[in-house]
Amino acid sequence: MPLIQDFCTKADLTLHSRMKDTSIKTANLSFDHDVIEAINNAVNLGFEMMGPHESNDIINLLSSKMTTTTNKSSTFLFDIKSYVDAYFWESNQNLCKQYSLNQTYFVPSRSFSKQEILDMIVHEAQKRSLHKSTIIENYRILSAMMIELCIKIANSN
Repeated sequence: MPLIQDFCTKADLTLHSRMKDTSIKTANLSFDHDVIEAINNAVNLGFEMMGPHESNDIINLLSSKMTTTTNKSSTFLFDIKSYVDAYFWESNQNLCKQYSLNQTYFVPSRSFSKQEILDMIVHEAQKRSLHKSTIIENYRILSAMMIELCIKIANSN
C-alpha cells in the first residue's frame, strides 16, 4: 500500500479514489530516503523484495554506504507529520508515559483540519502531475545513485 494511502487510513482521512495512485513516494527518516524510495519503486513494479520491517540490517547497511545526500524534506511532509502528531497526540502521550520517552518529540508544530490536510494532498498530487520532467529527473538521479551504491558495495567485497 502506498504511504499516502496508509497515512490516510490511519489518520481517518478519506482520499478521493482518483488521488490514490498519484502519490507513491515514501519517506522513512530512520533510513536513507533514496534507498527507501528505490525499494518502494521495486515493490510497486513487482520485484521480489523484503516485506515491511524485514531485513532492516540490509537497509541500514545500504543507507550507511550512501554518499550522495538529497534533502527531500518538504513543507508537505512536515505538515503531514504535524497532522499525524496532532491526531495521535493522546495515544502518543500515553506511549511516552508508559516507556518514559520525551513527549516533546510528538508535539504538533501546527494543527490542521481534515479538509486542510486533504486539500494539501490534492495540491501536492497536482503539483507532481504538472512537473513530470522534475519527477523524471529525480528518478534518473535515483537510478544513478543506486548503481553508484552497487559499485561501492561490490568493490568493498
